Amino acid sequence: MPRPYDSIGEVVRRLLESDGPPPGWRTGERILYDYPESVPLIDRYVMEGGYRPSGVVGAGKESLVLGLEPLRANDERRVLKIQSDGAGDASADLFDYPSGVPGIAPHIRPQQITEDVAVAMQPRASNVWRKGYYAGPYLSAASRVQEALWKLGWGWSDGHKQNVGLMPDGRWAAIDGWVSPRHLLNSEAVRTDDAVEAIRQLLPTSEELRLMEVQ
Repeated sequence: MPRPYDSIGEVVRRLLESDGPPPGWRTGERILYDYPESVPLIDRYVMEGGYRPSGVVGAGKESLVLGLEPLRANDERRVLKIQSDGAGDASADLFDYPSGVPGIAPHIRPQQITEDVAVAMQPRASNVWRKGYYAGPYLSAASRVQEALWKLGWGWSDGHKQNVGLMPDGRWAAIDGWVSPRHLLNSEAVRTDDAVEAIRQLLPTSEELRLMEVQ
């Protein structure tokens, strides 16, 4: 189990002290130096949710993603996504994912921490693509997730290998990107057969599982 940290500030300082420009360093610098008032507020948000930070697990152009370990033994593991102004306008509205939709990993407790910083939690995927990994399973999964969501009445843009993860329920899901309901005509209502097939598409293949085991 990753070492839990006492504060978000400690995690970010360690990130910025690492060799080379690590992923997420821009967001880290912003919250630590440009918006320092956000740091204790993020700490409180994490603690009130029942978690402690456990290090950086990913980053994109718009956000920094930290691992979270539960304070209660039986609670699920989660990640914390932090957005800051600079890579666009940070807004909790960007974390507006539906809950209960197969193929979409919901954002939990999205919150506008300050005018310049927004956060949300999300269930932690057991497998995501990382630099140096063989991309095949994730490319295939991203394509299937996008197709499955379309059948279920949802559009998913920015659906690429870095934005899909294998979730604790054993299915692939969109973990990032933009999700929105697509406009269904009355004649195009989601059919039961399509929904069943869509959910089946979210299951990893035996080959994907094998390839992920060796990475």
